[in-house]
Amino acid sequence: MSVLAWMSTSWRLRLGVLGAMLPVMLAAVLALPSSVLLGLQVLSACLALVWLEAQVSRPLARIRQDAEQVACGETAASDSLHRVDDIGMLARSIKQAGLNLKSLLDDVSHQVGGVRTASSEIAQGNADLSARTEQSAASLQETAASMAQMNATVAGNAQRPVRSKSSPARPSRRLMQAQRSLISSRRPWGTCSEAASVSQTSRP
Repeated sequence: MSVLAWMSTSWRLRLGVLGAMLPVMLAAVLALPSSVLLGLQVLSACLALVWLEAQVSRPLARIRQDAEQVACGETAASDSLHRVDDIGMLARSIKQAGLNLKSLLDDVSHQVGGVRTASSEIAQGNADLSARTEQSAASLQETAASMAQMNATVAGNAQRPVRSKSSPARPSRRLMQAQRSLISSRRPWGTCSEAASVSQTSRP
């Protein structure tokens, strides 16, 4: 790197001021005419302005543009200044801040994409779980209906033997009533035969 790259900002300003004053001082020492002195003053002022603009104004304008780009979330487009003074270090710091910001934004966008993917997977899993839950509820309803039907069938089968047991009881009662009527109809004949036997035994 050249000597100007290592020169500090203060010495750049001092060189500009000395460059503007040195021709005037030489003209005064040499006792040049006033017209020449005036010309040297104008020339030295113009050279000092060109020097200060090249060394201070333009670099600061580039740094301002880089700072505006970094503030908008973009990286600095201009190349870093090939100088190690305060202005050069400021330009490098702003460019590095832009790179760090871009890296951070890329990382955040990547993480946001991962979160979106995970959210969509979770939503799909919830939809599948709700569908399975509905299927399970429908299966439970079908099972409950089947159990109710089985209970009704078992209750109907349990009532049939009771009816079959109670139905033969009616003929047996009728049969008992018929036997009783038959016995009651046979009683007069039994009393007559007993009376006849008693009378025969009473005769001599």
